[in-house]
Amino acid sequence: MQDIVDLRLILFGEDLKDIGREHVRDYYMKILNKNKAIFPINSRSWINELKNYEYAVGTRLHGTIAALNARIPATLIIHDSRTQEIADYHKIPSISINHINNKTSVENIVENSNWNEFNQTSKTNYNKLIKFF
Repeated sequence: MQDIVDLRLILFGEDLKDIGREHVRDYYMKILNKNKAIFPINSRSWINELKNYEYAVGTRLHGTIAALNARIPATLIIHDSRTQEIADYHKIPSISINHINNKTSVENIVENSNWNEFNQTSKTNYNKLIKFF
């Protein structure tokens, strides 16, 4: 999540444009008490937690990479040129945010993700890395 406004909208369906900083802690506690979020303490615990899931879809590059490191298929939602460039270079399955609307389902995103290019590129890049070391 980019900020508490996005988080509140996604988790509780509440559009909160005027939240004060004093309410942020209350919302984090609400999220934790309802078991709607997990806050891993390091990358290893994050990756291990992701192994409990079947698929990851999101706008955050590091979240997508963490899922891929956990060997969980993931699709990156492209929202800027930086994420587009990295997804293109590594052939990470992705979809432009401009191609998502209220009729787009997670199933649509998963079905349209290209894993052949990612798998081939990953093997090639891994072999280059091994030769480097």
